[in-house]
Amino acid sequence: MIAAIHPDPERFAEIVATEGSRADWGWVLQRASAHRVAALFAARMDANALPPRLDEDLQQRLRDIQRDAQARTRAAERTLREIAAQFGRAGIPFLLIKGSVLAERLYGNPALRPFEDVDVVVRPDAVAAAEQVLRSLGYRFGQIRQLLAARPAEGAEARVAEAVTRRFYERFHYEFPLVPARGDGRLPVDLHWHVAPSARLRIGTAQLWEQTTPVVVADTPITTLSAEATLLHLVVHATTCSLAGFKLLPLCDIAWATTRFGSQYRGVWDLAGAWGVGSHVESVLEIVDRVLGVPLPPALRADVRPRFARGPGFATVAQAIFLVDYRSNADVSGLRRAYAELVWNLAMRCLRYNLTRGVRVRLSRLRWRVERWRARRSDKPIRR
Repeated sequence: MIAAIHPDPERFAEIVATEGSRADWGWVLQRASAHRVAALFAARMDANALPPRLDEDLQQRLRDIQRDAQARTRAAERTLREIAAQFGRAGIPFLLIKGSVLAERLYGNPALRPFEDVDVVVRPDAVAAAEQVLRSLGYRFGQIRQLLAARPAEGAEARVAEAVTRRFYERFHYEFPLVPARGDGRLPVDLHWHVAPSARLRIGTAQLWEQTTPVVVADTPITTLSAEATLLHLVVHATTCSLAGFKLLPLCDIAWATTRFGSQYRGVWDLAGAWGVGSHVESVLEIVDRVLGVPLPPALRADVRPRFARGPGFATVAQAIFLVDYRSNADVSGLRRAYAELVWNLAMRCLRYNLTRGVRVRLSRLRWRVERWRARRSDKPIRR
């Protein structure tokens, strides 16, 4: 599993040569899917000519993964071209971050890195205009059912549900999730005005936009974060989630980024200090080096980087078995899973953030129930 996501394909080839006949490939695929690295795993399997040795069901699943990855890539390219064209006409500068830009810049093949949406960042004073552009393209507010754990009825209920969801994302997150019509063929768009929660990355808009660079994605000129800022953003993303929401994909991104852009990290520690994420960067790089076995470039090695105090429990989480298994292993008992969740949150210093987020989700659902009740009462006909 770890070898399959290594930037050097020879690591996986070596494992296949020695252990391929004994490996439980179904187990590996299950873990790869849970950690959102199944497309990369399928490509590695294909490159090593393993499918003839696998049962037909597993072969079909691997083919389906690759087919879906290609379809997703085409949808992302279409979505990006439309956004770039419409934002350009409206005079709205934007940054492209995460999925599609990482897939092309880090992996060199968009089909190797999954993404379910297109993430764009605009300046805070351009959010309303950008949302209006996206709505003119047929997008609407999304993630309502996921947040509220309910499917609101049309009319007043739907309006109340959207208002509650919007309030949650506006006050606690740094984005608005917008989705196209079902079967539209385009990807959802996450409209950001920042790249991380303010509690995790305390920088202003000007500081963020200073760290940008022009690139070409899907034959479309766009702007994204610089190599150094991209690394810091990936680190914050990898250390903000709960263990229940953790996936290996962000660590995989960081491993590929250090391999691809190693020579561009000369000022990364100064930037990490200015952004207040030095300890997070050191912890994640230690995991990439120790667990994923990816050699770090000179500017990121332990002997040259500043020393920061690690969170309690780091030695426990910085193990392959912990990172691979606890996220998706149904055999892990509830008590062990709860303990692992606590250790992870302490080690990644995200306990307060995740507790606060959990409370906000529950408050939003309570608010939804109250507002829905009021909406239903107001719709009732008056008895005479």
